[in-house]
Amino acid sequence: MLLAINTASSKTAIALFAKKKKYQLLSEDSWQSSNDEAEKLMPKIDELVSSHSKLEEISEVLVVSGPGSFTGLRVGVTVANTIKYLNNSKLYSLNTFEYFWQAYQNSDSVKRSALLVFAGSRGVYFSKSDSDTNEEDIENLNIEEISDSLK
Repeated sequence: MLLAINTASSKTAIALFAKKKKYQLLSEDSWQSSNDEAEKLMPKIDELVSSHSKLEEISEVLVVSGPGSFTGLRVGVTVANTIKYLNNSKLYSLNTFEYFWQAYQNSDSVKRSALLVFAGSRGVYFSKSDSDTNEEDIENLNIEEISDSLK
């Protein structure tokens, strides 16, 4: 089974997948983050997993590694690493932009699109759809610089 964890955005999300020929979504949960992932994440994962299997049966963990909320990322990545260590699971990570670009990969509107992710202090992280979403393709901009980058 694969457990996916996203604590990078304002909405925390977890999902459980069965691996057959393809990954099949078994269950998912999400909630508005209130900087309380340390208290909520493990109980929510336990609740999600226990309805289908045992935590020990997770053989793969996918975690969104940022950019995003520092506290949320710290908790999500720590939980992912802990489950990987305890279960000897494979660990995969992808950045926030890879996560969103994958979700919209078949959409025609993606060909000329940009993603903006709030970076705090009047800033945003910026990625264009024609980039490979490598970390060097992600820019940290002030809000005043956005219009120049979108041109």
